Amino acid sequence: MAHDTLGKVSRDLNQLDTAVDELREAVRLDPANYLYSFDLGRAYFLNRDYPNARKSFEQALSLKGDFEAAWYDLGVPSGL
Repeated sequence: MAHDTLGKVSRDLNQLDTAVDELREAVRLDPANYLYSFDLGRAYFLNRDYPNARKSFEQALSLKGDFEAAWYDLGVPSGL
């Protein structure tokens, strides 16, 4: 949980490389937590790493298929 929180704070402070690193660690430590994958996707998106953003949103959806925010954000980098 600490890595997710630090990642989101870093993202909000526009420290995107730190955000990605912390959120990747959160996903590594708890790969079943769909919110960690979603938060990582948002950090990738803000860092303009659209392929990894897409992968992270898809991972979140594989864990929780009815997660509407991930479906929405998945459409943004896809141009849908």
